Amino acid sequence: MEIDWKGIARSQRALNGGHGENNILALVTEAEVEEGLLNSLIPDEGGESPAVGGWFSGPGGWLLLIEPAEPARPSIEALAASLERAGITGTLTGAKPYGRPAWSRSIDNLPSWNALLAYKDRPRSYRRAGWSGDPDLLPRVIDYLVDWATGDSGQFVVNINLRPGFAFDPEVGKDVLRKQVETRTISSAVGYHKKRTELRGLTLSMPTFVEMSLVPARADWVSDLDQLRTAMTAVPLDQLSIAMIDHHSWAYFSATEHDEYDNFEYEGHPEIWDEYTPAPCGIQILTDKHLAHAHDLDDWNTTRLNDRLHLVQAKDLGPWYSRPLTYHDQPDPEVIAKARADFGDMLFTHATAERLGLA
Repeated sequence: MEIDWKGIARSQRALNGGHGENNILALVTEAEVEEGLLNSLIPDEGGESPAVGGWFSGPGGWLLLIEPAEPARPSIEALAASLERAGITGTLTGAKPYGRPAWSRSIDNLPSWNALLAYKDRPRSYRRAGWSGDPDLLPRVIDYLVDWATGDSGQFVVNINLRPGFAFDPEVGKDVLRKQVETRTISSAVGYHKKRTELRGLTLSMPTFVEMSLVPARADWVSDLDQLRTAMTAVPLDQLSIAMIDHHSWAYFSATEHDEYDNFEYEGHPEIWDEYTPAPCGIQILTDKHLAHAHDLDDWNTTRLNDRLHLVQAKDLGPWYSRPLTYHDQPDPEVIAKARADFGDMLFTHATAERLGLA
């Protein structure tokens, strides 16, 4: 079993930026091998495996994510020896990151529209990395997100450690994404759709935030909005607290200082998410509790989605979505002011935080 140290080092640099021993190994072999056999050949390190999960099928061969406790070289040498003793020949190298296709470079930096969703969070006494909502809900959410991101022909790329992307079969990518979501603060992936000249991104971040982003090359905001709204209303809804379509990501609402509301207190108290919203948007999914606090929804269309949730949309969506907005842009201030007046007490303001004893 040959070891391609240059390829392994290249993959390690891509994942860690020159820091850390994490890596994705690739087994290139002409032999017909079974996943179970490969997993049985992963050596232990003092009773612990250097591998995160097991081998999985990826571009160009079998892949293995490793996080060795000690320098990786001995672990890789032990793995190569184990494979060789089992009669498996070939090369053990590093997985090759996905190169951004030339056709996508013209739209990579275009403004995107994002569907932002927050699911109910389990009570916890401290913050930890990874998904902290219902563990049974997570695979259902990931199944839906990946199926949406890949569509009928998309190349699915999972970003590992938020650095390089690796192309995966969608079913394998779901498992890779889930393992990241359970242990890290944020995980993301992109579906590249050459036929439609379109990027579909997904992000899951702690504690239970989800984003679906659409970056189209065409300038047809009505069609794009229809597509994203349809996708947002088809997600698993049974434990959803709130959702909205905006040009910002969740990071804008949770990590940026705002005059209108206390973002830190809002994010830290998920028990209030299904009763208060940080900001009005042209399209959002709200609960009965949200609507009970509204002042005047005459300028909004409200459609019941189930026994708890409503799709609430401005009757005139043009002022909200007709022009692409960058991170620092906002819809017309008068539009936002009117929406804030309409939404009334469902908005989580500094006064609300004080009244609830959260400030």
